[in-house]
Amino acid sequence: MSDHEKAFGYIAFRQNEENELQEFVLAFDRAELANWKSEATGSSEASDADSLQSVSNSKEERSGDLPTRAAELLHRFTRAMSSVRSLVIYTSVIRPRLVRSFLERMLLDHARKHLTTVENADAIKVYSFTRDQFPEINKRLEKFRELVEGHATLPSATLLSLVATFDSYFAEIVKFVLSIHPERYTNSDRKIELKEIFAKKSLEEVIDHNR
Repeated sequence: MSDHEKAFGYIAFRQNEENELQEFVLAFDRAELANWKSEATGSSEASDADSLQSVSNSKEERSGDLPTRAAELLHRFTRAMSSVRSLVIYTSVIRPRLVRSFLERMLLDHARKHLTTVENADAIKVYSFTRDQFPEINKRLEKFRELVEGHATLPSATLLSLVATFDSYFAEIVKFVLSIHPERYTNSDRKIELKEIFAKKSLEEVIDHNR
């Protein structure tokens, strides 16, 4: 058997009882593969994220009385925060399933069609690949890594979006509160030190203290 026909390495997959792909490993010797199999068989099912080894312009103020303006402001804030809900759901629920689906389509299906079956048990499936087959395997692994790394940024991006939304609407709320009686602030020469502001528990206390 030539070097090109010999097994250059192994790719193994672990599935749960519902045949959902839970984990995979790329090994280049039998000892490494056997060690992974023993750990995979004895471990409890990991979470989706871990088991797969490691993404408005302000409207012009409408005229109306104060309660109406306040209601509109709070309504826009609620809608803005609710719009992030779908992204949170995607990040926590759909994303791991999408990663698993990509893994099954790009790696497991390819292994079934083009690689040599070494073991085909219910939970563990092992395939060997030659040196000539490795570049294609590696290319697919790189695509998988790009997907995982890209999706891994979604939680932090979602948090930043929430913070930015809150910051934007908090500024609008402050502007709204100050616009109720602007003469209190435009006609006053009184200066407030920062330590006085930080000593208060809320914006209302600051306003009441300086009336």
